[in-house]
Amino acid sequence: MSFSQKYQIEFPVTNYIFSQIENPFNFNYCGDLNDIELSSKNAKIIKYDSRKYSIRTNKTDNVEIYVLNKKSKLTDTINIRVKKSPKPKVELYGFTNEIDIKKNLVHSNGLTTTNVELPSWNVDDNSLTFDLTIIIDNETYKFKKQKNPFNDKIKELFSQLNKGDLVVFYNVRFNVEPFENMNLSGLTYEIE
Repeated sequence: MSFSQKYQIEFPVTNYIFSQIENPFNFNYCGDLNDIELSSKNAKIIKYDSRKYSIRTNKTDNVEIYVLNKKSKLTDTINIRVKKSPKPKVELYGFTNEIDIKKNLVHSNGLTTTNVELPSWNVDDNSLTFDLTIIIDNETYKFKKQKNPFNDKIKELFSQLNKGDLVVFYNVRFNVEPFENMNLSGLTYEIE
């Protein structure tokens, strides 16, 4: 059995990784795992225990993982495809009822993000910032660089919304890597 047939790398969901984020993986080996060392020239590999690792790269094509058996000095190279990190989707936190948008706005704590392509999506939505325009009876209220959760003034304005009024979230951004300075999708709600 060749050295490459004695080990396996398993990613939780896909057979590729995403750029600019931690990508967990398991490393299985038919021998003493203490004899194995993983490295890469264009990615950072972190070892959590003998089988659990993560890899992070800024590249968006392929990275190579080098597998070294420290005892036998055998080496192997694994090519891993890298895709650009998918952009998260912005939603109203706790949005449950498309019919009563005003109620959803009043009872929401802020904006949240989801990412269906990243099952391990775990980003603190308190790092989101956004600009907000609320139009009530042709009077405009603007808020710049707001943070989650919504403040009392914003919640008070939400409670005053009537049919035809508008709420627009824009310039939604994360203040943390890897999405720092990336414009996320905005949201617009018209009260019916």
